[in-house]
Amino acid sequence: MEDLYIMKEFRERGYGRILMRRVAEIGLEKGCQRMQWAVLGWNKPAINMYKTINSIDLTATEDWHMYTMFKPQLLTFVTNS
Repeated sequence: MEDLYIMKEFRERGYGRILMRRVAEIGLEKGCQRMQWAVLGWNKPAINMYKTINSIDLTATEDWHMYTMFKPQLLTFVTNS
């Protein structure tokens, strides 16, 4: 997947979390062992949301944040969200 984007008028309603959970569910159904994504450093609302879903920040630079959820975190996210 290239991008997961929530239009401005639909933000802060939980749709990002719902979409991320569905992507995680599909990944687990297909046998994926991890989910990984990047976000620009200026996108604080997205970064704050990612902090709440038990993802691991593997930040390489101030400009980009790389997040990962391994299978245990994916399972927790899918079952507890």
